[in-house]
Amino acid sequence: MQMSTQSDSIMSTVWVISLLIPILNIYALYKLIKRRNDHFHRQNLLTEDLLKFINTSAEAKGVKVELSPLERTLREGSYEEREKSAALWAILTLVTVLAGIYVYYFLMRDFHNHERREDSVWESISNYLSHIGVTFTLPVPLRRNFVPKRSFAIYIVLTIVTLGLFGLYWLYTLIKDPNEHFREHTIIESHLKNALTRISET
Repeated sequence: MQMSTQSDSIMSTVWVISLLIPILNIYALYKLIKRRNDHFHRQNLLTEDLLKFINTSAEAKGVKVELSPLERTLREGSYEEREKSAALWAILTLVTVLAGIYVYYFLMRDFHNHERREDSVWESISNYLSHIGVTFTLPVPLRRNFVPKRSFAIYIVLTIVTLGLFGLYWLYTLIKDPNEHFREHTIIESHLKNALTRISET
């Protein structure tokens, strides 16, 4: 009787764990996709405001600045960085494993490409600001590869070979890499704020 009770308890625990894991995975993917959307949207708004400020200041000073190269870069990134439904993709991972694999893929790819593109954007903004008399020094070196280019093919093979265990490390990188990128943002935006504050005080 005691053996049966222990067996039932173990089975219940296994059942609860097997139920919790998919729920936790859905929640984690939902949060990761949402912060991707939020960050890209916030960065687009910041860049748009900076371009308006640069353009307005340049006109007031009679300075000619050619913003079209940067605007073209932003347009090129707008398609890849378009919003993806966090709720929809998180739920789809319950329906098919392929949906979860695709979520891991675009989270890995989009943040890497975003950071590479953003390096160019920040350098352009620094140059534009210098033309209107704003000294904005970027942290050196800017390209510290916080979101490295990771091989999707290798990661998927390792996940399959390890029966999903490597997927835990993969999930860890999807959390860690953007966190490093966000910390870089805090530093850059602090420098930017100081530069603009000095202008407003003069």
